[in-house]
Amino acid sequence: MPINNLQVGNASVVRKPRLSNQIYELIRGDLRSGKYAADTRFTEPGIARTLNTSRTPVREAIFQLVSNGLLSEYDRGYGLPKLSSENISQMMEIRIALESLIIRKLCQGLSKASLKKLDSAIAKEKKTVNKDGHEAFIDANNALRELLYELTENPYLQESAELYADRLQVFRVLTLSSKENRKFVSNAHAELVAAIAIRDTDLALSIHTGMLSNATQAYMEAAETED
Repeated sequence: MPINNLQVGNASVVRKPRLSNQIYELIRGDLRSGKYAADTRFTEPGIARTLNTSRTPVREAIFQLVSNGLLSEYDRGYGLPKLSSENISQMMEIRIALESLIIRKLCQGLSKASLKKLDSAIAKEKKTVNKDGHEAFIDANNALRELLYELTENPYLQESAELYADRLQVFRVLTLSSKENRKFVSNAHAELVAAIAIRDTDLALSIHTGMLSNATQAYMEAAETED
């Protein structure tokens, strides 16, 4: 965790991240990696015992996770959100709009160093397609997506895009358990980065919109199956 140095006049204060924020990022990271099944239940006492901490920072972290739509409150604690097909369609509509803006910005031109980073992320994702299980692919897929967001150099856009992607992570995990789906996503990402490299905005948007349209359909089918 980073430590921020604050200076006021000649005085210097070292401020560490709040414990509740650390717990929030820890749980959020586990949710992103697909560590929890759709029926997993979380409780304040259980998390506090696991992390060997008091319930107050856990309560604050859970409140933030619920507020951001990453967890929902149920009778027996908290769990992954249960989304309807309509919910998914509406969220993906926003995600497509946000990520289309990201693609447009990236197509304005990236440095050789940035393109090299993207090529490396693409290669790492591709290597995980045929591995048993989906955990390695999910991690590589998340890293690539986060890099695309980061390269916009717009932290507000990055934060908004990450939030909507995270809200739908449970369905990404379900659909990417299929090796065929992983192969499709990996190939589409390679084509997308190639289009960005030559600054072909129309081609990049076409590839990206097609990929997310397929994802929308897959997520909606997964939601119906879960019901």
